[in-house]
Amino acid sequence: MIEQVSFRTGLRIVLLLSLPSMRIITILLFFISSFNNLLAQKLKVTDLTCEYQNNPLGIDITIPRFGWKLVSAQKGILQTNYSIRVGLDSKALLKGQNILWQSDEVISDQSVLIPYAGAALISRQRYYWQVKVSDNEGNSSSWSEVKFWETGLLHSSDWSAKWIEPTLPGDSTGQPSPLLRHTFELKRTIKSARLYITSHGLYEAHLNGKRVGNQYLTPGWTSYAARLQYQTHDVTSLVRNGSNGVGVLLGDGWYRGWLSGKKNVYGKNLGLLFQLEVKYADGSTKTITS
Repeated sequence: MIEQVSFRTGLRIVLLLSLPSMRIITILLFFISSFNNLLAQKLKVTDLTCEYQNNPLGIDITIPRFGWKLVSAQKGILQTNYSIRVGLDSKALLKGQNILWQSDEVISDQSVLIPYAGAALISRQRYYWQVKVSDNEGNSSSWSEVKFWETGLLHSSDWSAKWIEPTLPGDSTGQPSPLLRHTFELKRTIKSARLYITSHGLYEAHLNGKRVGNQYLTPGWTSYAARLQYQTHDVTSLVRNGSNGVGVLLGDGWYRGWLSGKKNVYGKNLGLLFQLEVKYADGSTKTITS
């Protein structure tokens, strides 16, 4: 039981409320406050994606496409227009400064596969972006949280690595999987590191004894004569100042393995294309390649 004293009248008022009742009232007040806050923010943009991915690395599409979702406390809400802005600095973008590209207010209910329409993109560059929308009830959202995408190697000239093709003895049934190794030195303070890698066949890469990435059966099955996928990995946490070692295991996969009763459908020799680019804190770079 809680007593409340009125200092003006000197009367003692006794509130016959038990502690469990007070807890219930507190919880109700919390939910009422949360509901009011939700109503105050009638329209919000969430789940931003670039090429269907959250903050992707290695995007080598020159016109990437954006997507997002709407959240509203009201029913029957439809997007009526949107605006996108892109910059090179996340903090500046939040302030509406140093904007690289901003779309006009586009009248559209579309919220998927919205193409970038700014200046030509640069390889290895991280871009930050936001979106805001309006709906059919006259509500306008705030600018969304900042998301990013990072371009890969947009031009063939960006590759300084060369294909290497290890050859091991074998017969018509197959050959052993080659393991390729290399050591290198990094002698300055490391800011970031990216590994661009692909293979003829399958690959599994390790840096300093730790597996690179969490994907399997990379680089993936494609029509190898027409296109070949590559992966971009952020390996900043895997490299270190001083001596480093890299190892890559190759396997037949679809490229050279048995496929529909045939072997060597796409080629007879496994191959590796490996390009590790390290940026130092002083602005200089170092590239380790196959």
